[in-house]
Amino acid sequence: MSILPLLEQTQRASLKVRHLNDLQSAALLHRLADAILQNQSAILTANQRDVEKMAAADPKKDRLLLNTER
Repeated sequence: MSILPLLEQTQRASLKVRHLNDLQSAALLHRLADAILQNQSAILTANQRDVEKMAAADPKKDRLLLNTER
């Protein structure tokens, strides 16, 4: 699986986001927040797997750790 198509898609989307008005930007942020909440369990599980791969002494470990409070 190549990351290149995802990067190209992201670039095209960023160009569209730049031209949103305030109401459209707010609506997009609300949709993104809803998606995060709906996928919270999967996001936290994936984050936990990633953090567990890090060395215990890695100073970035705490900053990258997600939980429901963060």
